[in-house]
Amino acid sequence: MTCSNIRTYARSGRRDHPTLPPLQALVVEDDEVTRDIVVSTLVGESFRVFTAGTIAHALSLLDDNEIVLITIDVELPDGCGFDLAQMVRQSSNAGVIFLTVRASEVDRILGLELGGDDYLTKPVRVRELAVRARNLVRRVVATTDPVLQSPSDATRFRIFAFRGWRFIAPKRHLIDPTGCQQTLSRTEARILETLIERRGAVVSREALLASLDAPGSLANQRSVDLSIMRLRRKLGENGRRPEFLINVRGEGYLFGEPADVSPDLRPTLDPPGAECR
Repeated sequence: MTCSNIRTYARSGRRDHPTLPPLQALVVEDDEVTRDIVVSTLVGESFRVFTAGTIAHALSLLDDNEIVLITIDVELPDGCGFDLAQMVRQSSNAGVIFLTVRASEVDRILGLELGGDDYLTKPVRVRELAVRARNLVRRVVATTDPVLQSPSDATRFRIFAFRGWRFIAPKRHLIDPTGCQQTLSRTEARILETLIERRGAVVSREALLASLDAPGSLANQRSVDLSIMRLRRKLGENGRRPEFLINVRGEGYLFGEPADVSPDLRPTLDPPGAECR
């Protein structure tokens, strides 16, 4: 599917658009009954669906197809679905929904922090899965469009520069002063963007949660703290004496560095930074 097709799909709001090829989804599930239910649900939402029962097969399908949505079972024959999500995040902006029997809050938060956009427990609730998949893909295609329509578009590139670092918000790319590039999770990217936009001011955890703008999200104040911890690690910060992401006890967080902001620096995006090792 071309970028222009994806933009038309996103703006039209129609899942059965007669002139567009279907968006592609991948179901990673080794249980046949569950897999059939998920596939049937996504086909009903007009996705073209690929299936995999192992991590190895899933990675092969991701290499060969333009996948925009992945559902992942956490317990797979050749490894953990959390690990697969982290691998996906290295090279793809696809939306990730975990679908698993693990129902503890620890697992839910861990799944969201390790690259998941949503977390559903089995047995599959068909209507809920359909709605969450539809809403997630709408957000995915709205934030991965590499072509900008005009300077007045709300989806213009926003690039933040601070002390040699660059953060390309819609792409969720964080590039260090040496050119090493990391792809942030959606939660991490939105929190960082919010803090930079309000740099110098304290932003409460409640406000950071509100900025995620994800109805039905399982994010909570603890997950905000975990996202900050992961962002500090990616920024190479000392957690005890951070310079960028500063904790103000009892109030929230602030971004402590001046930052230059450009809404449209497309020429600087080519070529992209090298992935970090």
